[in-house]
Amino acid sequence: RYRYIRYHDGSEELYDHRDDPHEWTNLATSKEHAGIKNELARWTPNTNADPATRNP
Repeated sequence: RYRYIRYHDGSEELYDHRDDPHEWTNLATSKEHAGIKNELARWTPNTNADPATRNP
């Protein structure tokens, strides 16, 4: 239902695909959605992984 994005600079985006399928409204700063954002952030790795290499 939700899409959470955390960028390298620390900025965040949170979208509710049920109510906003085109991602027009960023809910990352919404107090109503703080719990959801925190839960999704907990599952997001804290470091950026190197891109996968293609297996020939």
